[in-house]
Amino acid sequence: MGIINIEIENELHKRMKMEALRQDKSVKQYITDLVKRSVETKKEQTQ
Repeated sequence: MGIINIEIENELHKRMKMEALRQDKSVKQYITDLVKRSVETKKEQTQ
C-alpha cells in the first residue's frame, strides 16, 4: 500500500471533509473513491 501526503488550501480541505461526511465516508475513502473513478474513466477512454 502506498502513502500520499499532500498540502491543500484550508477552504478546500474543509469542503472535502464536509463532502466526505455527507457521503458517510472517511476522507481517506472519499479520496480513494475519487482516484479510482478517475483512473477507471481514463482506462475506459483509452480502450
